[in-house]
Amino acid sequence: MTTDEKSLPPLDSIEGTVLRYAHGMRRYALLPTSVVAVLAIAVCSVIAGLAGAIAAVLGSVVIIGGGMLVLFVMRRTAAQPPMVVLAAALATYMGKFVFLLAFGLAFKGTSLFDSKLFAYSVLATLVVWTVGEVIGFRKTKVLTLITGATGPKS
Repeated sequence: MTTDEKSLPPLDSIEGTVLRYAHGMRRYALLPTSVVAVLAIAVCSVIAGLAGAIAAVLGSVVIIGGGMLVLFVMRRTAAQPPMVVLAAALATYMGKFVFLLAFGLAFKGTSLFDSKLFAYSVLATLVVWTVGEVIGFRKTKVLTLITGATGPKS
């Protein structure tokens, strides 16, 4: 257990569970996505020069920023009832897609950066971030117990 994990609330509360999930998801998503972002910047800059590098930087910042925003919202709402945490996480998740759509429409046909390389860098970082979150969620050792539930009625 790391020093960060020791400072988290105990697992006997919803808040502790949500914070542990957010910590695990950040831990397993941020580093691999940062590595992929650096690789995307290098590859895109070789392919298209400055326009490719700008595209990869923007794509990586949008995805990493959006992922960190979701984890920030999870941390801020952890003390709330579970439905509020779920609603906030889903709202920020949908907000990421709306922002990405608005960003794409605002820069449609721009010559500032290469649009295809932007899309490829977004795709690469998004896949790695999502896989990292899933791995972090799975590796977080939190037992889920539904209390008050009874077995099937005959």
